[in-house]
Amino acid sequence: MNLTEAGIMIKLFQRMRDNRKLAIATLLLSTLIFMLASAFWRGGAAEGALAALLCPLLLLLALAGQLSSLLALLQKPRK
Repeated sequence: MNLTEAGIMIKLFQRMRDNRKLAIATLLLSTLIFMLASAFWRGGAAEGALAALLCPLLLLLALAGQLSSLLALLQKPRK
């Protein structure tokens, strides 16, 4: 079965909606990644093209994880 990236995100969202511990863990991990990437980028340690490119990408990935986790936690789990 060939899953696209959107299909993988939908499956992850459904799993987080059904498993609240996974949603909380994803929220905490995304928040940690966001804080570390932000501190690394704004702290001046991100010198060079690779670090300057990876930090904003990590911020976007962490933000997407945070928002999807919060949305999954706001919905009632299906039984």
